[in-house]
Amino acid sequence: VETQKLLVWIDNATKNIPKELIGLTKKLENETKKIQIIEDKLSKAPDNDALNPLVTKVNNLYLKKGQLLQQIKNSEAETKSAEFQLLNSTRNLNKEKEQLKNIYQQSSRLGLIKKVQNSLNDYLIQLKDEKTKEFAEIFTSNFTNLLRKKDIVKKIQVDPNDFSILFYKDENMPLPKSKLSAGEKQMFAISVLWSLTRLSGRSLPFIIDTPLGRLDKDHRDNLIDKFFPYASDQIIILSTDTEIDQEYFKLLNPFIARQYHLNYQNGNTKIEQGYFWETKKEVVHGVQQN
Repeated sequence: VETQKLLVWIDNATKNIPKELIGLTKKLENETKKIQIIEDKLSKAPDNDALNPLVTKVNNLYLKKGQLLQQIKNSEAETKSAEFQLLNSTRNLNKEKEQLKNIYQQSSRLGLIKKVQNSLNDYLIQLKDEKTKEFAEIFTSNFTNLLRKKDIVKKIQVDPNDFSILFYKDENMPLPKSKLSAGEKQMFAISVLWSLTRLSGRSLPFIIDTPLGRLDKDHRDNLIDKFFPYASDQIIILSTDTEIDQEYFKLLNPFIARQYHLNYQNGNTKIEQGYFWETKKEVVHGVQQN
């Protein structure tokens, strides 16, 4: 065994070791060449006195580079801040534009509404004047037809501001209402209601209590002939037998739809069909008199 190990060592010493030695020798030569090149470069390099300004310049350039990089970062931050402010300003500007647009639209609408209101006011004034004139014409016709004295009033005017009615005996001489008789005043009141009904264009109902009690015969005849049959589709007359007597009843009978008689006996009021001299005995309605 020892002999074999010895033989192996001898074989390595004669074969492998020389090869390794050759390789190491070549490597040593290469490293020696490199060292020579470096030493040659070092011998040619400038000394410290020459390098110091360059090193200082390089350091200054690095310092300036750092400052410029910091300025770039600051500028980028400022740019981002400016972009953010611009975005907010743009949003605010759009909001202001929208608000301004709404204000303009509202202003236009208000202006249009004002124009419409002015037009309506003008229309109302014109309509009031026209209706006032129309009422004056209708009232003049109604009043003169119902009056016994046809020439007592020559002209009638209606004030469009307070709608007061002015009478004139002639074109320039006013006639105070206090100068009218009681019957003429009643004709005046009836004519006002009749004229308003005609002016409205609607058939409004009338309820008249004892209409003939304070009137003379001429005014009664005018009411019977010219007012009751034509004033409205429905007129309720509360009358005594001395007002609407048999003569007037015959004149009104063609226009009468219903007649009722209030019969008061023993503290009770009974409502019977028919007029005073035409009553039927069946009770339509009973009212306890207090």
